[in-house]
Amino acid sequence: GLYRGFKNNEMRLAICSRSNDVVEPMIKPQWFISCNEMAKQALDAVQEGKVIITPKQFEAEWF
Repeated sequence: GLYRGFKNNEMRLAICSRSNDVVEPMIKPQWFISCNEMAKQALDAVQEGKVIITPKQFEAEWF
């Protein structure tokens, strides 16, 4: 026949700390936003002096 033997299949189950229920993973659709326009506005704000970065030495990381 097709039976080839018995083998343990150990796995970890996530358990809720409050209810001690098994937490089952739920696949959700992913979504992303484009940050290009927001990044440009942030750079412009620093260059125009609307946003001040302190200490001044960290301003170099923005450009």
